[in-house]
Amino acid sequence: MSDDTVADPETVRRGYDELDTAYLDDRSVSSAETKLPGRCCRSLPDNPNVLDVGCGPGRILDHLTDHGNAIGVDLSGEQLRLAREQAPDAALAQGEMTRLPVATNTVDL
Repeated sequence: MSDDTVADPETVRRGYDELDTAYLDDRSVSSAETKLPGRCCRSLPDNPNVLDVGCGPGRILDHLTDHGNAIGVDLSGEQLRLAREQAPDAALAQGEMTRLPVATNTVDL
């Protein structure tokens, strides 16, 4: 694939669906990542709507729920299934990063 070619979204979705829990097991979250949601949300209104695009299995999404209304978007249905387990209080939607399934001006971050 050349540098200016974008992968087909269906191919990407299938790839992350097939990874299933392997992606969750292989990806650890650093302490810096767990502190980031709080730092980002400090300057926002109380109970902000915070969007995690490409939320994967929901490890960061889970920390976002501590600071507001977390909304996770991912292309992979399997990753969203895992995200539901990791962040049961988050709203989830399946969609592409280039065409977010979220209304304009409905999120604070």
